[in-house]
Amino acid sequence: MTPTGGRVGEPTLGALWGTRWLAWGMGLFIASGVIWVAILIPVQILQARMARRFAAGGVIPARYWLLGRLSIGFGTLATVLPLINLDWMVFRPG
Repeated sequence: MTPTGGRVGEPTLGALWGTRWLAWGMGLFIASGVIWVAILIPVQILQARMARRFAAGGVIPARYWLLGRLSIGFGTLATVLPLINLDWMVFRPG
């Protein structure tokens, strides 16, 4: 919704991608969303399916732990990007 709102207001507010700090902010925001949609949501779905199989006391497969580490790594990145974006938007470098 936010990227769409920015694009709708662009004719009135000027070129969105022409302003360096604003373009970087939108890029970071979009990158975080892509990480969520392409990596984190599918990994969480896979882990949930795997957890149903071993919930009754079965052995936890090694792939489950690998997916967990993947989720932590990309989840951290997807969380840090909006924080960098917040800093970028508030303090607008040069």
